[in-house]
Amino acid sequence: MEDWLGIVRLIHVLFGVFWVGSVLFTVLILKPRLAKLGPNYEKPVMGAIMPRVVPAMFASAFIVFISGTIITVNMRAGDLGSLLTTSWGLMIFVGIVATIGAMTVGLGGLTPTGMKMAKISDELNGQPPTPAQSATLARLGRRMDRLERVDFALVLVALATMPLARFV
Repeated sequence: MEDWLGIVRLIHVLFGVFWVGSVLFTVLILKPRLAKLGPNYEKPVMGAIMPRVVPAMFASAFIVFISGTIITVNMRAGDLGSLLTTSWGLMIFVGIVATIGAMTVGLGGLTPTGMKMAKISDELNGQPPTPAQSATLARLGRRMDRLERVDFALVLVALATMPLARFV
């Protein structure tokens, strides 16, 4: 293996660990724990960490996608048709689709929903929400929960298919 490809693989794995680990930690540990503690804890904690975590997760996802593309193209130079005609290729293809799906759910669904929730929370200025604001926050919260579960599942599929492709 060429040295540069080894470095690309290392980058792919390290940023993949960060991205997947961040999603798993957020969905399985952080959000459920903060929900039990209530909005007095949830709002300041999420408000403090998400502006840093979300860009880091997206940057990591992008790096994972680009480095994975470089690895795949290098492994199958000139024969990308094998992504649909071999067991290895099908596994990688499913992983690619899951990765793109997870990035889309995150960037296109979770981020705007979180931003809407944060905007409403900021407008409250310590006051209780109006019934309309409460209803909107509840609706957005349910949407966020659904999107997080979808994102979680897609990240797990991507995580599982990539290493398994090596053994099929």
